[in-house]
Amino acid sequence: MKQKEKQYIKEAQDGDDESFGLIYEYYVSQIHRFISFKVSNAQTAEDIAHEVFLSAWKNINRYRQGETPFSSWLYRIARNKIIDSYRNNKGDISMDTEGFDIDSIGSCEQVDLDKVLNVRKVKEMLKLLSPNFKKVIVMRYIKDMDHKEIAKALKKTENEIRVTQHRAIKKLRELCEKYK
Repeated sequence: MKQKEKQYIKEAQDGDDESFGLIYEYYVSQIHRFISFKVSNAQTAEDIAHEVFLSAWKNINRYRQGETPFSSWLYRIARNKIIDSYRNNKGDISMDTEGFDIDSIGSCEQVDLDKVLNVRKVKEMLKLLSPNFKKVIVMRYIKDMDHKEIAKALKKTENEIRVTQHRAIKKLRELCEKYK
């Protein structure tokens, strides 16, 4: 997708809803996962994800290629929609992984129970990481950002991000072993 993304964006900006549909299909699970980690309710996450892509479609002509990655633009819309939802529904949203509702990743019919338990464990272990480690892990694995995007966002080199990610994963493994 990344190779054709610019083309699809340009076509979507020219009004081609099929191209926007391809963009939607590529990003919807990433954006939904990001939102699910921020809100306390599966239906709220679904609603916000819908609002994000509706807003993106309505405002696609405001996106300027080359200024910021398209994924970052979508995440910014998502963050703003989460904040809007929080303002409108006090108490439903958490701006940290603390508010993640394990049920929001799906029912046990859809998700293997081991996976649910592992998500719970990783969520608990994330709380024990240093803010720097946590930030890189969340950006990489929850927001699905690549090393270059993370480096730009944190004003570090890609190599520093890779090293930090490696150390954070090592620390997570240690914590998981310690708290079996």
